[in-house]
Amino acid sequence: MRFSALRSTGVVGLAAAGLFAAAVPAQAAQAAGSGSAYGASITATVGPVSVTTGQLAPTNTSNPGNASTGLVNVPTDLLTVGAITSISEIDTSNNVTEIGTVFRADSQLLRLHADLLRARCNAYAADVTATNPGGLTGLSEITNLTIGSTTITPTGDVSQTQTIDGVGTIILNEQTTNSDGSLTVNALHIKIDPNIDPTGSASGDIILGSATCGTYLAPAATPTPTPTTTPPTTPPGGDSGTSGSGSGTGSVVPEGAPETGDGSEAAVTAL
Repeated sequence: MRFSALRSTGVVGLAAAGLFAAAVPAQAAQAAGSGSAYGASITATVGPVSVTTGQLAPTNTSNPGNASTGLVNVPTDLLTVGAITSISEIDTSNNVTEIGTVFRADSQLLRLHADLLRARCNAYAADVTATNPGGLTGLSEITNLTIGSTTITPTGDVSQTQTIDGVGTIILNEQTTNSDGSLTVNALHIKIDPNIDPTGSASGDIILGSATCGTYLAPAATPTPTPTTTPPTTPPGGDSGTSGSGSGTGSVVPEGAPETGDGSEAAVTAL
């Protein structure tokens, strides 16, 4: 695998106004042998405070490697994260691996806790000369997720969805096939319930752990062979050296010998 040096932005603190400096967004995966990942993204409005983080700790296959962000505190008690990392890998065969991870996520406002939220996708390049068709796979790893007094157990299903009063709609292992054929996996996507704000005007999305893999190289089409016609080895009518029917056997009549009506030789009387 090809890697760049580890990039770390250290500890991130948020101003009271609640606005993150947006991280450089990861490049969207569009072509075969490309991908991107990030640890977290928040776009939310709660009361008078709006939060826009951009994509935190982004990586992509244009500059493959690792990215990490230390402690993150979002205002309004919306989210505290212990650490965020992402990994982008591509090998010489254009096989791509993208991973976005959040460690120790807590939200007092949403009454949420999780030890680990990780999204992963792989794009396997096809072998155009053999039987490997290539393909896209995605999965999520979620450990100790609780909201309020409820423990949320991942089923392993794609886009496992649950609505929780006072929190919103949560989607585990969210997987989306994009218009360009790429696959995006989000470990946890929270669509905020407007009623978490007393005015009923809260809105926004929180994504924790995200990875996107571009389309894979499809195998070359195998040409259909043109059928050929093999001429018969036996001339029409059977073997030219035999007579009769059915079994293909018969008696040979000497040249000039008279025959009876049934094909047998006639008696010859000497003069």
